Amino acid sequence: MRIDPLDANETQGEIVNIRSSSGENSAFINVVIQVRFTTADQKIVTSEGSAVIDVVKIPQYQKGAKVPLIYSEKDPKIIKLKILSPLEERMRKQ
Repeated sequence: MRIDPLDANETQGEIVNIRSSSGENSAFINVVIQVRFTTADQKIVTSEGSAVIDVVKIPQYQKGAKVPLIYSEKDPKIIKLKILSPLEERMRKQ
């Protein structure tokens, strides 16, 4: 589900749980990250989003770590994690 830019807020979420959804045999892993964050109007929300991460970066995404995200002000359960995929990171470095 997409977040309307006019309805979007940025914040940091704390990782509550992380699980692999596939890709265990490659250098990249598809993960589902459950996060807890506080909205602009001070509501505490727990939701989850997916990302692709490089295997060597797994230690950065453990319980308690902070991760940037965007959430929908109308429905804060709708989030997008601001984690660049390994491909996006490579393209930025070029």
